[in-house]
Amino acid sequence: MKKIILCAAALMPLLAHAQWYGSQQQIGNNSYGSYSGPNGSSMNSSSTQIGNTTYTNQSYSDGQGHTTYSNTSSTRIGNTVYTNGY
Repeated sequence: MKKIILCAAALMPLLAHAQWYGSQQQIGNNSYGSYSGPNGSSMNSSSTQIGNTTYTNQSYSDGQGHTTYSNTSSTRIGNTVYTNGY
């Protein structure tokens, strides 16, 4: 489930110089991550792989009452990965 790590890493440049702590667990085709950062910020993610498609749901809280959500699906066809986000 490398894709969940890549999705989580996508937010990290926005939070440069911040220290994050957390854990990730993989159970079968599912992966779960929970991370906490500075000033009460946090991020949670879950990912499921079905065939050649990975579905990822993420939530990010800035610790000040604002939360954003993202949902993506990534499908590998040959050497190309197609990603849709909403």
